Amino acid sequence: MIDGIFSNSEQEYFDAYNKVQNFIRRFYELAGAAHRYDIRYHCAALAWVIAKANNDLAHLPQPSIFKKAGQFTLRFCLDSPITTELPKEYFLDEIPNLKAQNALLAFEICRQSLHKAVIHGADNLDKPLDNKITPSRHQLTDIIKAFATIQNEEAAYDTYARLIALIYESLAYEFNPDCRYKATESAPNQAQATKTG
Repeated sequence: MIDGIFSNSEQEYFDAYNKVQNFIRRFYELAGAAHRYDIRYHCAALAWVIAKANNDLAHLPQPSIFKKAGQFTLRFCLDSPITTELPKEYFLDEIPNLKAQNALLAFEICRQSLHKAVIHGADNLDKPLDNKITPSRHQLTDIIKAFATIQNEEAAYDTYARLIALIYESLAYEFNPDCRYKATESAPNQAQATKTG
């Protein structure tokens, strides 16, 4: 889904957009939401989020799937495009429902998109992420809290997106260790900091 949203092909974009909408609808059905998710109501809001995410990554010629997921998540969490409420057990006491449900949806869309995604390694080998990311309940709660409380600061967008991308990359490699990039030798001052810190 995520790869297609950032595609230069209109057809791939529309296919991915439809997959995201259908994923959200199915998520609400499986969650047992009291109100049906209505694509007609949310289509413009979701399209706006995707357009802004695309614009934010326009400066990168070939962003990784992790950077795409990070930027999508950031925009989704900042704009909270989906207002249909999930059942109460999906919410966290200290975070407003709208923020929590959008953080959860963004994470689930990206988690699904990363499953079977192909990593184009620096060693020119393509490696699929065969294993689905399955965070523990504790991990998921902390991730949703972090995503739901991102502040709307223009100057921090790139920082937030990079940190979110690193979270997705770390999770992907946690469950797909064969796909991890080979470690590079540390610079002398980094090695020293590791020894003393």
